[in-house]
Amino acid sequence: MDDKTLEDRQHEQQQTFQRTVWLQIYLPMLAGVLVLGGLVTWIWIAGAGTGSAWADSAITLLSIPALILGVLVLGVLGGLVYLVFRVLQELPAPLAQVQEFFVQVSHITRGYADKLVKPVIATKAFWASLMRAGEILGSIFSKESSVD
Repeated sequence: MDDKTLEDRQHEQQQTFQRTVWLQIYLPMLAGVLVLGGLVTWIWIAGAGTGSAWADSAITLLSIPALILGVLVLGVLGGLVYLVFRVLQELPAPLAQVQEFFVQVSHITRGYADKLVKPVIATKAFWASLMRAGEILGSIFSKESSVD
């Protein structure tokens, strides 16, 4: 690369940056100062030079940013309400499919769990029946049979 072309590109980038700074920072600031100056001049020419009139206009000017912010927040909340409404309209069908899938998983899991514990339960039931049979036979052949 040639050094001159690099310098030319840097110069063009610097000019573009300065133009952007002028358009995005200085121009809006200048427009705001001119508008504010115009409002002050208009109020002064109208003959409302009392302290109360200046206070009223100051409160009005100070409330404008809060009003704009409130309208933006209201718009965002309205958008969120609309989004939730749309999502709730679209979700029942996919959620029903998900619910049906988990019901099937539950049935399959319960079936495997029952198959896993069946030998343990059968063994315990068998031993319990043997113990009960032993108790019954023991009571039949015991010496303590009471006949009144």
